[in-house]
Amino acid sequence: MAVTAHETHPVDACVQTAREVFGGLATSAWDALTPAEVRRLLAELGRLESQVSAHKMAAARVLDKARQAARDGGRAGTTATSTGSTISIDFGGDRTGADALVNTANRIEEQTSHTEAALAAGDISAKQADVISQALSWLPEDVTEDQRDTCERTLLRDARKLTVKDLRLRAKRITDAYRPAPEQVDANESPRLRPFCGGPLPSCASRRKPPARRRRSRCGTTATAPTPDASPSPRRRPSCSRPPSTP
Repeated sequence: MAVTAHETHPVDACVQTAREVFGGLATSAWDALTPAEVRRLLAELGRLESQVSAHKMAAARVLDKARQAARDGGRAGTTATSTGSTISIDFGGDRTGADALVNTANRIEEQTSHTEAALAAGDISAKQADVISQALSWLPEDVTEDQRDTCERTLLRDARKLTVKDLRLRAKRITDAYRPAPEQVDANESPRLRPFCGGPLPSCASRRKPPARRRRSRCGTTATAPTPDASPSPRRRPSCSRPPSTP
């Protein structure tokens, strides 16, 4: 969208208007509201914050693509400064947070189809969008587009009623459902490795070595019991050193 010198871009106009409105509102105005009104408006501010986050991610992607294009094209004057570093220099000084913003923005564009629209509508938070995009990046490469779409829509629906922690657990359970079982992994790997080992490979369960058990002796010291696959050794009663008795 081309903008002449006498016009203002809609994004610029929206940002400036929002800043002027909030800048003209004193924070002490909240004192005149009831707790119920404060709670309702605080939720609305959260949704507004999500909408702002969606636009910040879109802006970060534009900067990142421009930097990549300048670097790949060998444009004179380009530096090795990352996009996150540039954003943190312009405001805030939070390099870690700016890097996370760029990474999340790129991941959402690459991995999701509906998450950014939900974030821009204020239906989910930025952290929930990050969890969903990470979950979709964990899906195996052989999943179909319909399966990926179902997974994303399910997580978007669950995000409205789950905490971020529970959403992360839910995402892990869903993505694990698309992963092959360990037995199937062994079946796929064995034919490729059999020529090098001369026979069938043991299963994952048989390759695991049971952990050593620990038992307590009578004198309070801790001894390690032999593992089940080790050869049994004669038991020795742990000696408890005591001072010699005086006559």
